[in-house]
Amino acid sequence: MILVVNRPIECDVLMAGGDIGGLMATISAAGVGRAFGPIIAGAIIDVLDLATFGAYGLYAGFVLGLVAGVWLCRYMGLRWKTSLGLGVLCGVYCTVPVTTPIPVATLIGAFARYRGQRGGRG
Repeated sequence: MILVVNRPIECDVLMAGGDIGGLMATISAAGVGRAFGPIIAGAIIDVLDLATFGAYGLYAGFVLGLVAGVWLCRYMGLRWKTSLGLGVLCGVYCTVPVTTPIPVATLIGAFARYRGQRGGRG
């Protein structure tokens, strides 16, 4: 048995109240945020750590790291308790003077993204 189609097959997608361009922009923006969010958050903490170098970091590093860490965690959708705990770690990280030349926060963000990509196994 041979099936021959003499007319083209048409497929229409109707979207209620929106256009396909806006939907694609939303999907791609969410994908970029999910892909690079942990890495960018780590880079922000590392830049803050670099900015609080020296004696200034001993006084203001903890407060700035705490505020930035909590804000970034809440922005990424973590709970308050988790955000506060990670914010304290960010504050300690920005206070310790030895961490300035090493981008530890960015590396942790890259590792977290890698583990998330693998589904948390390993």
